[in-house]
Amino acid sequence: MRFLVRKRQSTPAVIIVALIDVLIVLVIFLLVTTTFKQQAMLKLAIPKSSQGQKSGANEIHRLSLVSTTREFIIWENCR
Repeated sequence: MRFLVRKRQSTPAVIIVALIDVLIVLVIFLLVTTTFKQQAMLKLAIPKSSQGQKSGANEIHRLSLVSTTREFIIWENCR
């Protein structure tokens, strides 16, 4: 008795690249068409300081950063 030999059918593959392209277009569309709601802000009355001093124009502001690779970055007069 001879049996018919059936070829295995491969499972259909989902094309990921096309799916990602469609999702990116969908996200861009939603970002462009979404209306953002403005939140109501509180009006605060902040008290004035009687002891505070105004900063002079002669002051030097310096920002120093050290990375994990021991690189130094220094900015002067940055605000």
